[in-house]
Amino acid sequence: MLAIIAAGCFSPTVDLQDIEWALKWSRVSFNAADGGFKKYMRDYYEFPKFCEQVVEAIRSQEDGFMSNRDLGRQFRRNMKFGHELEKALRQLEKEDRIRFSSRQRSRGPAAGGWQIIHET
Repeated sequence: MLAIIAAGCFSPTVDLQDIEWALKWSRVSFNAADGGFKKYMRDYYEFPKFCEQVVEAIRSQEDGFMSNRDLGRQFRRNMKFGHELEKALRQLEKEDRIRFSSRQRSRGPAAGGWQIIHET
């Protein structure tokens, strides 16, 4: 490839500029390939971690219950798409790690949310 560049410039030799250009071009090419891989593999690697963060947030509450409102507020900035929290909650419910529940507030209607299922 370097010889082609040198020949295109009508240079009889491959100079330092030709080598530097080739190195820069190879870095650009590698970053494009690496970036494409990360772009398409993102959901596969990040979804399980997001599920664990949701479980830990619910578990960190003193009674192991967190309302839908509080979950939405806590993870609003951590979602690439708006439906990821719902997907994580459905997955955790299928795994019997959490269950939908409600908690009576001191006043007003009961708050719907999610509760940790304690393993025995």
